[in-house]
Amino acid sequence: MERLHLELSASLGELERLGAAVAAFCERGGIGEKLTYALQLVCDEWVTNVIVHGYADAPPDSGEAAIELTLERLPDETLSLAFVDRAPPFNPLTRPEPNVDLSVDEREVGGLGIHFLKKIMDDCAYERTDGRNRLTLIKRLGAQGEDRHEHIDQ
Repeated sequence: MERLHLELSASLGELERLGAAVAAFCERGGIGEKLTYALQLVCDEWVTNVIVHGYADAPPDSGEAAIELTLERLPDETLSLAFVDRAPPFNPLTRPEPNVDLSVDEREVGGLGIHFLKKIMDDCAYERTDGRNRLTLIKRLGAQGEDRHEHIDQ
């Protein structure tokens, strides 16, 4: 079982390190380019949301990890991404779906990143325990480490 564990501070400067680590994990695991890119986008989107919205008023002490990511390739050929943070409680899965048929001017600001995350991943779960948010995302893989769905080609 392949595994990546990252501890990130509440700084947007961490996004480059996050993207590089996810790319390296995918390369080692033989995961295709399209899925690698999609996973990087999902990670970037969620970590950005936590930093900008979750920690906006009260970033944690610099000596502590603000966000932890554990990315694993499981024996059943799924990828599991678990994000843990100490920001105020927020369940992104209860957020209403944006109306993507509206024009940019008519649509409410925000929510597209969460919409994208839910569309790319096969399963999403949220829990709040011990003062921490935990978002777990699952992606099922096909034969060659590729996404089993076609919707990533957007």
